[in-house]
Amino acid sequence: MDEKITSRENAKIKYACRLSSSAAFRRSEGRFLAEGRKLCPELARGAQLETLFYTESAMAKCPELAGLPGEHYLVEDHVADKLADVGTHQGCSACSAPRCTHWTK
Repeated sequence: MDEKITSRENAKIKYACRLSSSAAFRRSEGRFLAEGRKLCPELARGAQLETLFYTESAMAKCPELAGLPGEHYLVEDHVADKLADVGTHQGCSACSAPRCTHWTK
């Protein structure tokens, strides 16, 4: 069972929110926050997924979230609202570090 986060003041939630709100912080940490039931699985294909925050309803609608890499945290809806970049949360957010890809022609 994944750890459940019930407080909007949780340190992991505050860190994720800071990633979302500050470009300077994202650059200094080398990480970013992505949101969405469709985006998070796509993100895992090209970036290092470190942390996944999800609601019960997001997991029910998108069970493949359970197979994504990284630490998983079940969050209550009011916590997911804090993580949301827009007014209504999608129930799934992920902290990631971009992978370095070298392109060759």
